[in-house]
Amino acid sequence: MALPAFDDLADGLDSNWTITVGGFTTSGSRLRGNNSGLSSAFWNADTFAEGHSAKATFYTNDSDGSRAGGMVVRLKSTDGGNDYFVYQLSGTGFKTLYRVDNGTRTSIATGSGTTTSGQTFQLDIDADDNMQGWQNGSTTNQPATQDTTYAGGSAGLYLKQTSSAAAELTDWTGDDVGGGGGSTFQPAWAMNSNVVIQ
Repeated sequence: MALPAFDDLADGLDSNWTITVGGFTTSGSRLRGNNSGLSSAFWNADTFAEGHSAKATFYTNDSDGSRAGGMVVRLKSTDGGNDYFVYQLSGTGFKTLYRVDNGTRTSIATGSGTTTSGQTFQLDIDADDNMQGWQNGSTTNQPATQDTTYAGGSAGLYLKQTSSAAAELTDWTGDDVGGGGGSTFQPAWAMNSNVVIQ
């Protein structure tokens, strides 16, 4: 196959995906996690460069922050699938970049503003380990930071839910930053005063 990679997620995850933690199911044409904790997976049908991106449309009926979804970069199975970066979103408006170390999340940057169900969110990481979140094609109020902890890996996705409700994703795209399908990375701290960096 060739980048950019695309999956509408309507039929769940096929053999182009490697599930590293948890599991997934579908509701209508949307992907959701099938357990009461975290679920993560990466696209295995292509090899990604050090700089790559993950993008998807996010849906949730979350009212307390317990159901969340996210775009993942630098995820791989060689470390048990528990080490990666994720741009996590919830219906309560949380926009957080986490570094996940052996399954434990550490906040490394936060954004602000409203998280609206049905909008497109994206996480880019470049070859120099700079990360940038996007919302509907804009970096305004989106988190950005640099973290050199993890290298390699692939673009993927992440869902976190309770037993009663779920966050959902559709129309996932993975690409190299500045290559492959031509995703463009612009560090927000160099051009946008509205980005929040921790």
